[in-house]
Amino acid sequence: NKRKESISIESGDTSDLLKSFTRSMPLNSDLMKLLQNTFKIDMPKKKSKGNKKVKKDKKTKTHTPFLPERYPTIFKLNKSNTEEKPAAQIPLGGSRSITFSTDVENQYFDRTEDPGDLQISLLSFKPNDQTGGTAPGIPKQLSSLINITKASPNEGKIKISMTPSQQINVGDLVQIQASLSSPGDDLVQHFWVKIVDKEKSPQNTKEIDDNYNESLGLPQYHLVYKEKKDSFIGWDDFEEKVGEDMDYFTIMHPLVEGERLDSIFINMDSKVLKSYKSKIKTITEEQLEVADKKYLSSVYFHTLFLFTIAKQKKYNIHQDQKDVDIAEFLKDIFSSHYSEFLLNFGTEELMATLSI
Repeated sequence: NKRKESISIESGDTSDLLKSFTRSMPLNSDLMKLLQNTFKIDMPKKKSKGNKKVKKDKKTKTHTPFLPERYPTIFKLNKSNTEEKPAAQIPLGGSRSITFSTDVENQYFDRTEDPGDLQISLLSFKPNDQTGGTAPGIPKQLSSLINITKASPNEGKIKISMTPSQQINVGDLVQIQASLSSPGDDLVQHFWVKIVDKEKSPQNTKEIDDNYNESLGLPQYHLVYKEKKDSFIGWDDFEEKVGEDMDYFTIMHPLVEGERLDSIFINMDSKVLKSYKSKIKTITEEQLEVADKKYLSSVYFHTLFLFTIAKQKKYNIHQDQKDVDIAEFLKDIFSSHYSEFLLNFGTEELMATLSI
């Protein structure tokens, strides 16, 4: 599987841990057969080692409760939005999302009495001169260029997902209008999106690691920190690349391309990990490293297995009679104390709890 983002990652001994774990799984086990149906696993023979990374602790912040309004008074896209720096760069064959801030209640689009609506329409289209584009002028419908999927408000956020059509080319720019209904005047936001090609892997990523992930068929993992450092991306870089928010309460974000789990972004500055480390008295650098490894491997493999099982069993996920995509479901699961459980309770602790 080719990576979709131009992101350099180095996970050092953590990478070796994941590789060692995967190699140790029996080739003829039911688990390998289950994974093979989705990821076409072909185990490589070579091993690789990397440089150790020590994770530094940062300050945490309190979570502000969401106080909804019956009708929206706020509708805002909180990110860059110009032709030179569009709100989203959508790769051909892939998808990207953007999120608007609002203050309206979650059931606004679905309530029986006086429901609201979000209208998405085309404002302008600028084809790339090098590709020729389409006929002059603005296409009649946005759907001829980009397929839009919109979600209901959720705790002050409204997300729309965008997928390029087959009629659009790399370099094309599309200006879109989003209009949220409200008593009196509707709340309107304009934003640009650009169509980009699938980016090549950065040259400073080790070739042996690329060959391993390529032949293994597992999704790539990316470590994300609050602030960008070394070869690791920051929360702001993640939001610009993926179009999703990340904060202390985010554990991970699975990037799903079509029916395939392409990559997993793991937040190494999450509140859960910081809380786990704070419980270790007089913690050493070695203990910090072990804690990071346990967190990374737990989040990565549990995300991988949950996604695989859900796809293989063809589960349809609903919440309050609304369809929920598998990426949002997995994010919610890990943010709902599941990751805290994985970190804090091993087999011995559970056996003691059950008096086994």
